[in-house]
Order: sequence, then structure tokens, then C-alpha cells
Amino acid sequence: MSGWPAEEDLASKEEDIQVVSGRCYECHVQCGVLVHVRHGKVVKVEGDPNYVNQGALCPKGLAAMRNLYHRERLNYPLTRTRPKGEADPGWVRITWEEALDRIVAKLRQVKAEYGAHAIAIGQGTGRFTVAQHLRLKNSLGSANTIGPSHVCRGDAGTDPGGRFILTRQAWQDRL
Repeated sequence: MSGWPAEEDLASKEEDIQVVSGRCYECHVQCGVLVHVRHGKVVKVEGDPNYVNQGALCPKGLAAMRNLYHRERLNYPLTRTRPKGEADPGWVRITWEEALDRIVAKLRQVKAEYGAHAIAIGQGTGRFTVAQHLRLKNSLGSANTIGPSHVCRGDAGTDPGGRFILTRQAWQDRL
């Protein structure tokens, strides 16, 4: 989907609108939502009154349409054509196949030059993607993962070698 729905799509004709029940994935709470779809475009998002949130949505949930249709949302891979630091990076669109090939080549290069320990698989506050991240990490031979709990809820300190660490588990693993 690209571009904000046209005015005629936003105009309500109840018979043209399909209401789909779902969950908001803007945070971990996952409030119930009713998504109104017309001609394949989301035209309204509202809280589901029959779910635990009783029809309420926070500002993040209410902004779901803005996030979906924002004009600066990336919907395809880009590559830089000018060196870092230049005012205009010269972004150009590339295919998904080319983007994935570049990522694979870079991961192989790092692994060959520095070893699998030089690779860490990072995850934001992803929803139900932990298993995929662990599988990728394991397939690369790396033991390193980074997630939001390492920053938000982790214990900070230094290991016996003076290196900064963030979680109790990381500390215990080094002892």
C-alpha cells in the first residue's frame, strides 16, 4: 500500500466498508482494534469495544494509519550512492534480491575477517519474532543477541576485564 487513501476512499459508504478485527502492534499491550477497509485501503482504525481495552486506544494506536500511509515510509530497499557524511546521500532504489544479496555478502565478509562472534543480531520490540532472530543468530554461528531488555530492563556493570555489559545473564556467562 502506498499513499494516503483518496478522499473518495475515506468517504463513508457503510456498504463498501469491511470491518476487520485485529490487534494493534504498536506496543506490547496489543489492544483490540477494528480496522475499516474500503477498496483495499485502511480508512479508519478504532479500538475494539469487545476486547480488554474496551474500545480505547493510545496515541500510538490512533496513529496507525499515519504510520501506514506516511509519505516518508520506506516500502522498498534503498542504497547510498555517495559517501557517508555528504549532505545528499544519493539514495537510489534497488530490488529486494539485490538488497538481500548485499546483506549476505557483508555478513559473510565480517564472519570471514573477524569471526562469527563479531556479528550480533539485534531486535527492537518486535512482536513474536524472537524465534526467527535466534535461528538467524545460530545459523551464522554467533552467540550474540541484542534486544530491548538489554537496555530497558537489564543490569549494567562491567565484567572482570573491565568491559561494559548490560545483563545479569551476560555477567554470569563471563564468570
